This record gives sequence, structure tokens and C-alpha cells, in this order.
Amino acid sequence: MLNLGRSKKSHPIKSVHKKGFYLKLPRLALRARLLTSFFVPIAAIIFLGIFSYSLSKNEITRVTTNTSEQMIKSEIGFFDLLNGTVRSHAVQLITNNDIRAALEPDFKQSGNEAQVRQAIDNFMSSISTGNKYIRAYSIIGTDNVISSTSGLAQGIYYPLV
Repeated sequence: MLNLGRSKKSHPIKSVHKKGFYLKLPRLALRARLLTSFFVPIAAIIFLGIFSYSLSKNEITRVTTNTSEQMIKSEIGFFDLLNGTVRSHAVQLITNNDIRAALEPDFKQSGNEAQVRQAIDNFMSSISTGNKYIRAYSIIGTDNVISSTSGLAQGIYYPLV
């Protein structure tokens, strides 16, 4: 065979290095390698635990806050409804002719005091029995209690000052 100017070195040389990421670490003692192989996963687990705890805490706080806000809004709606009920009953009481007559200064001098008081008591008991939120009414005049379903005795006056 003829060697046409080619040397034996001209053959392609195969690479002895593997392809991919190659990290050359210093040679450590067996004890150091074992400790490192033990602490690296432990550190990763601790990091993941802290990260997971932080995410869970934030989510629980958000859900709890939203739930509390919704409960408060529903309670506000309930109190607004109750306020409307009280206002409507107050308007009914004030617009009643018998109650208006009882609040007049010369009510005690009129001859129909017993009839008016009975009509007021009937009216107040009729509107208090149909409502589960308002159970008692008291109409307090300038000198005495005109009518009450709350146990205030007529004729007893408690100063509002």
C-alpha cells in the first residue's frame, strides 16, 4: 500500500469527553461527600417547605379575609333591612290618628281617654304580633307613658335627659 503523504496521525481522533454538562469537582474525602449528599436534599426540602408554607399562609389569609368581608356585608344588609322595618313602623305609629290625639296636650281633659288608649293598645298589639324582630313598642308622652307593650307601666315617666 502506498502512503500518499498521509501520516498515521491524520485519522480522525474520537473525543473522549462526553457531550453535555460536565462539572469537575475537587476530590473530596468520603466523609465530606456523604455529608454533602445528605445536606443538599435536606436544604432543598427546607426551602420547599418554607415556600409552600408562605403560599398556603397567603391563600388562607386571603380566603379568610374574603369570607369575613362577605359576612360583614350580609350583616350590614340585614341591619339596613331591620332599620327600614323600624322606620316604617315608626311612620305607622306617628301617622295613626289615635296616637296623635293621645300626644295632644289636652288629651287628659278629653272625655274619650279610655277609648283612645284601648284603640292604641289594639293597634300596637296588631303590628307587633306580625313582626319577629320588633316585639315591644312604647309611646312616651311629655308627662307619662301613653302606651307600652314592653312592660312600662302607664303613668311612669323616666326623664330622657
